[in-house]
Parts: sequence; C-alpha cells; structure tokens
Amino acid sequence: MKLSKMKVSSCFLWATGMCMWQRISAQYPVSQELSYEESKEKYGSCFFPNLEESHGLAAQMSHFPDMEALPTPIINLGMPKCGSTSLYAFFECGRKRTSHYFCNDHNLRCGSCMNSHAKQDLPIFENCGNYDVYTQIDTEGTDMCIFPQVSLLEKFHEEAPNATFILPFRDPEQWIRSMKNWQIYKSHPPLNEILKNCHIPEILPVGKGGNDIELRQFICDHVTRVRDFVKLHPSHKLIEINISGQYTAQVLSSLFRINESCWFHTNANPKVTA
Repeated sequence: MKLSKMKVSSCFLWATGMCMWQRISAQYPVSQELSYEESKEKYGSCFFPNLEESHGLAAQMSHFPDMEALPTPIINLGMPKCGSTSLYAFFECGRKRTSHYFCNDHNLRCGSCMNSHAKQDLPIFENCGNYDVYTQIDTEGTDMCIFPQVSLLEKFHEEAPNATFILPFRDPEQWIRSMKNWQIYKSHPPLNEILKNCHIPEILPVGKGGNDIELRQFICDHVTRVRDFVKLHPSHKLIEINISGQYTAQVLSSLFRINESCWFHTNANPKVTA
C-alpha cells in the first residue's frame, strides 16, 4: 500500500524532529544533576526542579541561535537563600540591567516598592526601576515581610504577560541550615525566626516556619503554587534550575545568551550558598 506524498513528508518531518530532540536532550543530560536525588522519595517533587524542560529549551536555543531571546523582565521567584546573589552576579556580568533586593538605584527595597505601587494600582515595573532582571524581590526583617513572588503573581502577569520566571532549587537540608544560620544583622534573629512573624497568604500563616517541617512545607507550597500559576498562564516561561548542578552554567548561558563563565564569576565553588 502506497503512502501519499503528504503522509510521507509528515512521517519524515516527525522522525527528523524526534532525532533532533534526542540530540538536543542529550546535550544537557539531567541524570546525576542533583546531588540529593536519592532524597526524592523523602521530600517529594516540589523540592526538585523540572530540568527536562529547562535543559531542553536551553539545548534548543544553543542549536538554533536565531531563536528569539527569552522576554524581559526576568524575575527570580525563588525564596531567600536560593542563589539570588549568584543570579545577580551572572546577569550583571552579562551586562543586563539587574536589581538585587534594592530597586531604583538602591534607593528603595524592591519588595517595598512593588507592594506600595501595587496597593495604589500603579505600574510596578515602571516605578521600580524597569530592570531587565529582578534577582531578589522579597523583603524580610523584624519590621516587615513582603514576598511579591507570592502576592503579586497576578500583577506580574497583568503588566508583563510574557515575563520570564526563574525558580532556583538547592538541597533542602542545605537550604534549611542556611535559613537557620543567616542573619541580616548580628542583632537580628535568623531568617527562619523572622518567618514566624510573617503572614504570607496561602502558604505561611503567622507562627509557622520556625522548624524544619514547617520550612519544608513553606517552600513546597510555594513551588507548587508557582508551577500551577504558569500552567494557567502559559505565556510565561518558567526556568527551573539546580543552583549547584553540573550543567547550570551551560544551561543559563544558552537560555540567556551570556557567557557561561559569568556563573562561576562569583562562585568558583560549585556549592553555591548565596
């Protein structure tokens, strides 16, 4: 039985596409990319980045340099102590206009700026520096807790429906240890104690976040919420990365067309802790 010319062409294109995809997927393999992979059953998928999608897109962009660049603004939706300093150094090194914690030329904390303008129903990006990249937007301290990556997702979508989101991951136990040990000032309590005084709607009520179980639930609920949001708003690209992964530098380089040496510009040690 003879196949029509159209069917033959379709089959050829499908087979060619599959071969190309296999080559692309092999460029940044995800196997052994996570040093804590054996803990997956213990922690659940919310502690593990979807590397297949991020690595696949990076490989595509590497193979097809004429592909359109990922849209700005690029917004880090990760929580504190998940690599924001490293992301800031990477994009700064790549000559992107980048903010980290402070906006408007260091005159105002990004979280406070975004929250204030959102409450007034004013544009947040336009009034908070109009950066290419926002690498840390949360503000937490003894006097305030603002997490725009939780409370302002709808506003982000309204103002920048094609914004690119980054969601960085790290070993859960390392993250918890970092939250317990890091202090904004020596006179301040550690971050996990500060979280207990926060009220982050939907994921962290007041009084929670002080112990390991509550911290894991906090990060897990946030990751699930971000993934669900992007599923409802597929115009956004969600780039999930492992900040200490073997291929993270190459993946970020391909995705954002920045030399991969910029990722190691700040962290020559692969155990990124910032």
